[in-house]
Amino acid sequence: MTSKSNQVTINHNVGPRDETPPTTSVSVTPANPNGANGWYTQRPTLNITAVDNASGFTYIERRINNGQWQAHVDGLAVPDGDNTIHARSYDAEANQSATVSRSIKVDSTAPQAAATFESSNRVVTISSSDATSGVAATEYRIGSGAWVTYNQPVVMGNASAVVSYRARDRAGNVSAVKELSVPAGSPASNKVASVTSASITPSKARYGTQVRVAVTVAAVDNSVATGSVTVREGTRVLGSSTLRGGTATITLRNPSVGRHQLAVGYAGSASVAASVQPVVLDVAKAKASVVVKAKPVKKTGRVQVNATVKSDGIVKGKKLAQVVVKRGKKTVLKKKVKVTAKGKAKVRTKKLAAGKYKVTVSFLGTATAAKAKGSKSVTVK
Repeated sequence: MTSKSNQVTINHNVGPRDETPPTTSVSVTPANPNGANGWYTQRPTLNITAVDNASGFTYIERRINNGQWQAHVDGLAVPDGDNTIHARSYDAEANQSATVSRSIKVDSTAPQAAATFESSNRVVTISSSDATSGVAATEYRIGSGAWVTYNQPVVMGNASAVVSYRARDRAGNVSAVKELSVPAGSPASNKVASVTSASITPSKARYGTQVRVAVTVAAVDNSVATGSVTVREGTRVLGSSTLRGGTATITLRNPSVGRHQLAVGYAGSASVAASVQPVVLDVAKAKASVVVKAKPVKKTGRVQVNATVKSDGIVKGKKLAQVVVKRGKKTVLKKKVKVTAKGKAKVRTKKLAAGKYKVTVSFLGTATAAKAKGSKSVTVK
């Protein structure tokens, strides 16, 4: 510092400020998935690196899916799930890098399989589940026979047998082989054999609708079968009815979404033997529709958007409706909002310039209701 008269001059030796953000990258070890369909069956290690050529990076943070941002710690094992890893970093001048993302699918747990035997109909039902990648196939074999893909309940003969079964998920994990011992049936009786047949209406069911199972039991000597018929999924009874003239209709109320392996069984009578018919019921998500209303708010330049989602499925949830407002090709609003139990969603835009806009509301779907969208044009004056 130098002084001359009343004038003071201060000399600073300050270099150029770092205004360039760092770069961030995400990788995992091992680099390539060891399972099927792009899945890891062993949890890989997450690696996040940052590079800054000026002031140097000081902080790296990551977020898994929609979780909270957290400081990254080396050596983190990626959790099970169809994950999206987000990462960003900061340098010494507090410049923030662009957020980078990477999809990493991990399923380190084998699927589960279970089997039951219904003695009255001599039917084996196998169920399997996998919470992460989903079940790819279920297989069984009787005794030392060949493995067969399980598609519907298996009707066993009268002899004793051992049924082996297993499940495989989409990641390639295979469950442990389990066995179910099936005892021999009762000695043949003088009862007349029967044949049970069943049909499902509607053939393409959707959630929220009733499904009717029409059952016919025919005795081979043309006598009229009497007694009861039952629809089961595994050991769970879904419905039953009494035969009238050898026929009955069983109503299944609101079956869940997915594939159901059902067994329609006739319990038999004093003169007619029991019989069973395996059937498959596929239930899709309920259809949905979106009605959009958009109205300018007087003297504000804003637009009030109200939407109604209609469906037999469940529509309630946070951020299940995405509202997009466009003027031409330019998006002026894109926001996710909640949908109430009555299917209502709403949002009010910021002040918009005069002109014509298109409002689109997309319902993002739930476990029981399909996706849908609706749109409406509105003019702001």
